[in-house]
Amino acid sequence: MKSELEYDSSRPLMRLEKGDKVFIKYREAIYENEKDRSMYKNVPDGYYNGTYMGNYTVKCSEYPELSGKYNYWRGDRWGSSSFLFADESLSSNKN
Repeated sequence: MKSELEYDSSRPLMRLEKGDKVFIKYREAIYENEKDRSMYKNVPDGYYNGTYMGNYTVKCSEYPELSGKYNYWRGDRWGSSSFLFADESLSSNKN
């Protein structure tokens, strides 16, 4: 992790380097489109551990459907209508 940079909640993936731990937050949203609702139907609301793979891609071994590309700004899942975010700020407190 690039500790010389200050954490910025509007860019939660900015300091991560390949192999860093991240947390993924998922909560079912009432406005989810049908594609996302069926994709995440087996994932309970909560926080999950993941690994930063580089290029804003996160891998989650517990629920592989949470793996994928996340946005630089706000850390939300690329192309998803779900309440799904990746962040590094709590990763050190989760283990």
